Amino acid sequence: MIGKKIGEGRTAEVYDWSEDTVIKLFYDVVSAEEADREYQMQKLLCEHLPFCAGIYGREMVEGRSGLIYDKVKGSSMTKLLSSSPEKSRDMGKLMAEIHGKIHAVDLKSLPSIKEGTKHALSHAEKLSDDMKWKLLSILAELPEKKTLCHMDFHPDNIFLDEERIVVLDWMTAGSGDPLADVARTEMILKFAVFPDVAVEIKDALQLIRGELLSGYHAAYFTGGITREEERNLYLWETVLLGARLREGVSDEECGILLEEIRHRLEDN
Repeated sequence: MIGKKIGEGRTAEVYDWSEDTVIKLFYDVVSAEEADREYQMQKLLCEHLPFCAGIYGREMVEGRSGLIYDKVKGSSMTKLLSSSPEKSRDMGKLMAEIHGKIHAVDLKSLPSIKEGTKHALSHAEKLSDDMKWKLLSILAELPEKKTLCHMDFHPDNIFLDEERIVVLDWMTAGSGDPLADVARTEMILKFAVFPDVAVEIKDALQLIRGELLSGYHAAYFTGGITREEERNLYLWETVLLGARLREGVSDEECGILLEEIRHRLEDN
């Protein structure tokens, strides 16, 4: 029996389902096939990673596709940072540690990150034809690997309590170059626009995010970063800036992304 609403995102709402489970109810924009793909992917990932919330089945509620998940305990990293901003750099290091463990897994059966990025760029209406051509040309030169990538790894999707860490929202996971996943995380921390908040709060959040990013980058590349890795990280971030325009971002963020893309393509 569906219970209290406890969360919502761009593609779904989350409700209590039982004492230990929740139901993720997708909006109509998500097809039954897409919901089933998330179900199959989550089952596969739970066999390989300790960070995944258990998944138990599929339900239809008033014509909407739903998935039954473990009820996640603890708090999101975002919430923990808001109450303890002095821990931002340490939280960044923890993010890097978790991400590195994800990238230790090879799953060749998952969708290709490179192909998914190509599709997103090709259908990004905000990009001019010239921008699309240049970004697709850059993408074509980037490596195709078989590492597990989350592709939406940021503090909102990381939950912590005293017993375990859970990483949520694997809908965009795929197989590819781990630097693409790192680039996606760093892009979000650099460019994602905060919701409507007062200027002084936004400035404080920006400082927290900067410390988080600094700690994450230093810890992920703790052994140093080669010139080739640095170049590919930058190029992945550049093409992913374009792909993000397919995600229904705000007009403000869209403007920021387009300006950054123009700047990078002029310098390339």
